[in-house]
Amino acid sequence: MQLVLLAVMLRGAYLARYPIREARLHAFQLNAASMVLLTGVYDSEQLSYVGVKLSYLMNEVPYLQRDRLSIYSGEAYFLLGKPLSSAFRVASPTECTGALESSATMGVGKKPPGLRITGWAWDYKHRRAPSGIIATTDGIIMGLAAVGDWRPIDQATRPSMTSNYIGFRGYLERALPSAKVEIYAIQRGSPATACLIATVK
Repeated sequence: MQLVLLAVMLRGAYLARYPIREARLHAFQLNAASMVLLTGVYDSEQLSYVGVKLSYLMNEVPYLQRDRLSIYSGEAYFLLGKPLSSAFRVASPTECTGALESSATMGVGKKPPGLRITGWAWDYKHRRAPSGIIATTDGIIMGLAAVGDWRPIDQATRPSMTSNYIGFRGYLERALPSAKVEIYAIQRGSPATACLIATVK
């Protein structure tokens, strides 16, 4: 009887593995869409994951911003425009690792274009993916990214990484060509710390 029960549990775990992965990746896409709205860098492809008409969504944004509702009531939104040094203690770069995989100009219309950034990050100190990603322009927080996209990991060369959900996608206002743009992983803790992982060239 115990052997049958074990077989049923193993089969259930096997079947559940993929729906859970799909749900996790869908949640990441929704979080990345919220970064579009928080930063104001328009990416219609990412917003399509929200599941409502884009015209309706964009009409509601000013109301949500004005009354600090939904995603506009969270801490992430209030980080934008603040100096990095006033929001986080900067940690040693040896406490984390990561890479910028791509940056692309995004956005059309009245606002100047921004950047979409993608990459991956790992918090060595806490042995997990960082809680978030921020981007600074000349030391001012101008961008946000969601963490949780899937990335392949070579366990032979990176045995300390225990999760594949370390990818990030986010957005920041386009900086002047002469501006210094840096990307930081946010490490959990009290206070939270910021660890430099990449520079946008």
